[in-house]
Amino acid sequence: MISKPSSLPTAISLLASLCFLASCDGPKTESVNYDDLGWKKNVYYFKKQPFTGSAVQTHSNGALKGHWEFKAGLPHGKIIEFDEHGTKIAETQYKDGQRHGKNTYWDKNGVQIKSQIFHMGKVLSVEHTGSLGGSKQHLQ
Repeated sequence: MISKPSSLPTAISLLASLCFLASCDGPKTESVNYDDLGWKKNVYYFKKQPFTGSAVQTHSNGALKGHWEFKAGLPHGKIIEFDEHGTKIAETQYKDGQRHGKNTYWDKNGVQIKSQIFHMGKVLSVEHTGSLGGSKQHLQ
């Protein structure tokens, strides 16, 4: 049986090791203000370098407007946008600068109104839901 006094240092050591290992899982990405990014020839720059990391932007009232992910200056990963009241209005997936995967849009009440499926920039299907009706198109 391990006594409490000796298990506490072991627990702290284990926690520190886990924190260290979690920090070693790859290169750290930077998070910046979206307004600090430059844009030229379809590439986003930060400090004159193609940007890898995440960027956030806020509305004038301080509410989150959006969160973008970038890799080598191109949108890559999830992009989420919000209205000035904090309601999510869009979630878009990107891969190497092109829409790829499911994109979803919501109205001001948080009701899903549209979803699209993309493959490397090409729209495969569009579905209108909620206040826009219930139609679905496959465009393959």
